[in-house]
Amino acid sequence: MPFFKGQKGLVGHTLGGWSVAGNYILSSGQPYTPSQLGEASRTASGNYYDTAFLGQYVTGDVARPFLGSRAAPADQVGVFAGDVCKGFFGITPANNPALPGVCNTALTPVTQLVSFNALNVGGFLQGVGTVPGQVPVFATSSTVRFIVNGGTAQSIFGTPFGNAPRNSVSDARENTFNLSIFKEFNILDRARFEIHATTINLFNHFNFANIDPFVQNAGLHNFGQGFANPTLQNANGRVLTVSGKLMF
Repeated sequence: MPFFKGQKGLVGHTLGGWSVAGNYILSSGQPYTPSQLGEASRTASGNYYDTAFLGQYVTGDVARPFLGSRAAPADQVGVFAGDVCKGFFGITPANNPALPGVCNTALTPVTQLVSFNALNVGGFLQGVGTVPGQVPVFATSSTVRFIVNGGTAQSIFGTPFGNAPRNSVSDARENTFNLSIFKEFNILDRARFEIHATTINLFNHFNFANIDPFVQNAGLHNFGQGFANPTLQNANGRVLTVSGKLMF
């Protein structure tokens, strides 16, 4: 600050030697690609994703899901009943009241699209439609953003390769104001002392650190686990540091 640079007298020492620096970052969230955990690789139609290679070198699935509606919320995921039964429960759908409702064809047709978010209420595949006699929450391609890529989905869409675009969704935006204030004291002709305070994220906005990209986790609300829900991740809060420096 261009005031009392010479720091003469009490007023000069009090009002002189101040410096201020800061920056403000406001940006859209980092784009990411919705991913799967392996259902597309476990279908009987063909080994299109080289499961032996994936099992040895890759922890997840390289397949992308299918696109529902771009107008639907980003965290809403659908799955065909046949893919729930065969891909997750290991059950062949049948007209059997002892089966989970989503696998009982008397309640849910194999090609019926259901809400994965509702299936995960209370925990992974512990929600609506996962017990006998319980009808799952039906969905349509206009009410979900993504559809799980499984054997039934591949037969309906006519391809094993999902069409959800890469980097089609974004993480939470960043809103950060950083500020540093410096005060320099002239002690002697050849000695100065500087004290400065720096605040990262001065206004303590939530800036979430990550995102869960796996569509099978839609509807979960565990810390670190919940598709397209950044509020379940770590958030970097305000950090204040104060330090001093002697220069001679």
